Amino acid sequence: MPTLFRSSDHDPVIVVLKFPEEDESIPGDFDGDSDVDYDDVRFFYSLFIAGQANDLSYVF
Repeated sequence: MPTLFRSSDHDPVIVVLKFPEEDESIPGDFDGDSDVDYDDVRFFYSLFIAGQANDLSYVF
């Protein structure tokens, strides 16, 4: 007989968040502000257009 609190009514969700350490670099963060945002994309695009984005350090 179903009750209001059956375990099948509530699916558990497990979330694991891994934040980068202080000295850990974030791939694609070219301006060093700990996020990949429009400024980083614009910088990468300018390198790409200039033909200078051929180094493996720009792979992300």
